[in-house]
Amino acid sequence: MNDIILETGFQSIYSDVLYNKEKSLNLLKSGHVINVKEVKSFKTNSFIFGNVIRQTSVTSTPYKVKIELDETRKVKVASCECAAGEGQ
Repeated sequence: MNDIILETGFQSIYSDVLYNKEKSLNLLKSGHVINVKEVKSFKTNSFIFGNVIRQTSVTSTPYKVKIELDETRKVKVASCECAAGEGQ
């Protein structure tokens, strides 16, 4: 079977990692989270890819974000190019 690529209608994901949910939601609501796609694979885990426009320099190249999900939609690995994400 082929992978399924979703650009809307995402399901919830779960994480054991503590993060600033308010800041994350504010970035989303203000349009800083763009080009989000989920690749659902039947052979491996699913991945969510996206870009985040920098708050301090909206004209700079957006940060790339990648999230790997297990079969229960729990975050296995997440990475971001931003300083706060420190690459992982």
